[in-house]
Amino acid sequence: MKERSFSDEVLDHPNKFITDYYTQAAMLNTWPHAISDTLHKKGELVYRKKVEGGKRTVYVSMGSRRTAQYALRPLVKELQSGPEMEHIWYCKEGVNVRQAVREYFTGWKLIIHFDIVKYFENIDFKHVKTALRDSFNFTNSGAKLLARQMTVHNGKRMVLQTGSPISGEVSNIVGYHFFDRKILRLIEKLRQENPRMLHRFMRYGDNVILAVDGEFGIDMPERYKAGCREIMSKARFRTHKWSTTYSDSPRRAQKILGIVVNKQARIDNEKFQKVRATLFNCCTNGSESEANRFFSEFPTSVWDMYNMFQQMKMKKEKLNSVMRGKIAYINDVSRKQGLQLQKLLAASELFDRSPAYAVYKFAKLNEFVENPSLWPGLFTALKRYTDNNETLDAYLDRLRRIVENS
Repeated sequence: MKERSFSDEVLDHPNKFITDYYTQAAMLNTWPHAISDTLHKKGELVYRKKVEGGKRTVYVSMGSRRTAQYALRPLVKELQSGPEMEHIWYCKEGVNVRQAVREYFTGWKLIIHFDIVKYFENIDFKHVKTALRDSFNFTNSGAKLLARQMTVHNGKRMVLQTGSPISGEVSNIVGYHFFDRKILRLIEKLRQENPRMLHRFMRYGDNVILAVDGEFGIDMPERYKAGCREIMSKARFRTHKWSTTYSDSPRRAQKILGIVVNKQARIDNEKFQKVRATLFNCCTNGSESEANRFFSEFPTSVWDMYNMFQQMKMKKEKLNSVMRGKIAYINDVSRKQGLQLQKLLAASELFDRSPAYAVYKFAKLNEFVENPSLWPGLFTALKRYTDNNETLDAYLDRLRRIVENS
């Protein structure tokens, strides 16, 4: 057997040999001065930028810092490519997330999901250094060297440089070391207690998802959630937006990253009813009145962004655009529910053209509303267009004559 040389060892385990920026430059085939500038001119080579919407701040790299970070990309991509990190789908080449979610998570009995509060903003220098040193065999000096190139000063703290070419991969590495492995051990412990339980675990950035099927104890979901909260707390992270959704839930759809994964796709009942109520109000009171009510519910700070919709007509057009977007999403998930809302939208547009024509279409021809119980309500809401003593049949006859003569 051929004896292994020192160069073979370096190629197989470069992590152990990165101790300063000269060895890093040699390993990653880049210029030492680029790494030196990254370490000593950090403030000069990064500028802060607000993400559209103003909720997050990213730090964009410039000059030699950007060069050094691009040189690091093959290394960090290699670190997250192992089979032990297959459950992480964020910043993975060749992973079509939308297709994979539908393929691997459709039809499961229970979906448990939670978010990590400001995950990327709360990753600090210590997180990065510890993960590189303890999980990926870097020396302490090497881990510290790379962590300095992956973080920036934010006040008194050094935090992950969100917006850099390697921030996504670094967040995967940190998550794997501090909580992914522990959550997987927790799931395995629960599976041993419930032998007929099947599970599938996935993390996408700050979204953590567990799908469960088969037979399991009624207390299993709560034990899983309690264990996750404890694990995240020890790693100095917090959780929020927990959801526990069964496939047969009458009110909520199972959703992962906004994608509905019920075996028989449907939309959340609450969302459907809100859109339906808005469209029904447009049919009974007119789009202008409903647009005023709809946009008045926005907070003042948000409403100030809608100065362009101060005119009544523009508000109505904006409401119509919003409703069409919501209907398109619902129709993509559930064709039946989407068809119901499309009929109501068409009816509201008829009402804006002629209230009499709209009521005639509703009640007599039944072209847009399938539920006959809505007819008396429509008649009552539009009573201002009738004589006080006029019956429903007489009103419909009068409308028929108006429509025929128009």
